[in-house]
Amino acid sequence: MSLDNSLPDTLFWRLYQGRSKGLLHWPDVDAFWEHLATKPEGWYVYDLESDPPESPARATAFLDSLNTAQALVNQRRESSHSGAIYVDSAEAPAFIKIFDPTNMGTSCGGDHEMILPRYIFSKAKPDRKPEPAPPKKGFLGRLVLAR
Repeated sequence: MSLDNSLPDTLFWRLYQGRSKGLLHWPDVDAFWEHLATKPEGWYVYDLESDPPESPARATAFLDSLNTAQALVNQRRESSHSGAIYVDSAEAPAFIKIFDPTNMGTSCGGDHEMILPRYIFSKAKPDRKPEPAPPKKGFLGRLVLAR
């Protein structure tokens, strides 16, 4: 498995880049939240706006984080589909990426900044997120502005 050059070559970030399936339909999202709530043990909850956790969350903290993530995803409940949750396995999840639906970037084009999820729920201990790449310089040293 090749690792994106901007991510560290660690187990956690290799898992991050592993296969994942988007949960698109709201009934699937609802069933997934319910499934996760029944198995709150052993999860690291990584809010990428904070430092990575040193230990798995206690069950009550995991459920609080689950509710917070659910509220974030539900901001776009009026949309026909979700598209903010990506999971390695819906039946036996071990790595879950939850994106902020108001900041998911675009899949078109290849010169866009990588958008990281807001939360990662993982059975593997997280590593610190990578620092943003320095701005790219274009032809003749001019700064290329992000689109």
